[in-house]
Amino acid sequence: MPRDDALANGLLKEADVGPIVAGMIYDAEIAEPNGTEKRVRIVINHAKGIRTLSLPRPMKDIVGDVPAKAMLIMAPHGVLVLILIDPAQLGD
Repeated sequence: MPRDDALANGLLKEADVGPIVAGMIYDAEIAEPNGTEKRVRIVINHAKGIRTLSLPRPMKDIVGDVPAKAMLIMAPHGVLVLILIDPAQLGD
């Protein structure tokens, strides 16, 4: 690991800062805007290929109106706008 990465990782660990979604794919990013009542998450796939995103809890892509229990498939260079949903809304 390059020295700068080790320093940054050490500082993040010391500050108890971690990813919003554990195990996030390396060529995507996730952001959680401040001040949102419904817990909105914006996900961007920077890859040229399709990516599968594992979700920590049920969410819904409000742009594509797609609920998901455990994962979403992201198009190349795709953007998802997710909100947390009540698992009871998903049914079985």
